[in-house]
Amino acid sequence: MGTTLEKIVWIPKGNEYELIHIENILFCQSNNYSTLFHIYGETKNLKQVLSTKGIGEWEKELEAYGFYRIHSQTLVNIKHIKKFINRKDGVVVLTNEIHLAVSKSRKQQFMEYTGIK
Repeated sequence: MGTTLEKIVWIPKGNEYELIHIENILFCQSNNYSTLFHIYGETKNLKQVLSTKGIGEWEKELEAYGFYRIHSQTLVNIKHIKKFINRKDGVVVLTNEIHLAVSKSRKQQFMEYTGIK
């Protein structure tokens, strides 16, 4: 364990697979039966990659790497969160200033998981 290969994922896109470094994934969003990855590209610009696997499958695969399901449609890389805004639903602010909603039903558990409360 602990090899570089463990820090990558192959994202299926039909009959192709794209290699992604896990630390570059900011968040994933459900897109019907597929998942849209928001990642930093080689030049640190944000790019999107659409996977044919559902978000539930990705949640199981990525939770060991610090990913947390903050909404039924959103899986976020905890390492890219810079701020949490505690209001009714809750909002996380990522290192690139993207704001993502935390659902009411997941907010308390998210706060406990991250050590906020």
